[in-house]
Amino acid sequence: MLADRVLHTTTTTGTGSYDLVDPTDPLYLSAVASVGSGSRFTYAVEFGGAWELCDGVVTAGSPATLTRNLIRSSTGALINWGAGTKTIYSLSQADLQRFGAVGAVPTAGGTANALTVTHLPPMRIRRVGMEVNFVLSATNTGNMTLNVDTLGNDPLRRADASEVPPGLAYAGLQVKARWDGTQWRAGPELNTGDMLLPGSGAVTAVAGVDILLPAQFNFFEFDLSLFLATDTAQIAIRTSTNGGSSFDSGGSDYQIARAFHTTSTTWTADGPTLSFIPLNPGTDNDSASSVLVQGRIVPGGGGRHPLINSFAGGVFDLGAGAYPGVALHNGRRVSTTRINAIRFFATGGTFTGRISVRGRV
Repeated sequence: MLADRVLHTTTTTGTGSYDLVDPTDPLYLSAVASVGSGSRFTYAVEFGGAWELCDGVVTAGSPATLTRNLIRSSTGALINWGAGTKTIYSLSQADLQRFGAVGAVPTAGGTANALTVTHLPPMRIRRVGMEVNFVLSATNTGNMTLNVDTLGNDPLRRADASEVPPGLAYAGLQVKARWDGTQWRAGPELNTGDMLLPGSGAVTAVAGVDILLPAQFNFFEFDLSLFLATDTAQIAIRTSTNGGSSFDSGGSDYQIARAFHTTSTTWTADGPTLSFIPLNPGTDNDSASSVLVQGRIVPGGGGRHPLINSFAGGVFDLGAGAYPGVALHNGRRVSTTRINAIRFFATGGTFTGRISVRGRV
């Protein structure tokens, strides 16, 4: 908290807690008188050209003591004070006023479904319209609660007061929530009908990219713009049913059907099995031409095969030379277990470019 008109001196040496000497001037207060024993406040310490900005907890006693949690100092670390009388006074530190001492946006603690957020200074009361911002450290698996500064485990719901679906509140997402008098209602980041999935974005010289497929989505769409580093390599997909711990790669895990439209046309009937689902034919190693792939993933489950279909454009080598063309691929996982993660990978070498995957309801 912020303390008013607190002034002390101390002869403490070293880097430990301060022993406090109370003020003699009636215009000033001791920390215990101002904020109470056991309370935290921000303060400055000065002596001989050195200074510290700290927050700490004051404890009544003979003498009263004050802990030291460094915000910043003239040396960049807790000062190892020598002998002499130092001045301690309360202040409203600039970053604390703007952000709180925990930083610009605190990271939520607790568990994936029961979040805690701690501010310094803390929020003392909830009023309708108050907002909090925080970053998630884990992905939810069910209904969520939010406890702000130990004020209570309150429901955290979407804007329409519905529960947050499992997987929508994912690790790394920044959330804004507003108090409505009985619950915290999340901002647009937890209210979208679809979502750009974590793992999407630019990639450079990678062999593969793994992306989780949250359970609340009915299907997924992907958009790839990639340069393959190896001649005749392909962009391909493997799937996982254990959250990406492993990806099925057996020789008969997938079935494919594909059509190529170039100067000749070839159709391979549904039936051949592979250890992956290709998204494009083998390509010529043309560094000036990217392979563009768009497609859809239906995750399956409930007795239905997971399906992946794609449309690719690029410079293809079908054994009769390399030339621009388009390709249609359809593949399915032989098992009917719902998939919950995919791996885009190069069948040889690496790829560079951009991957975008969206969940759709």
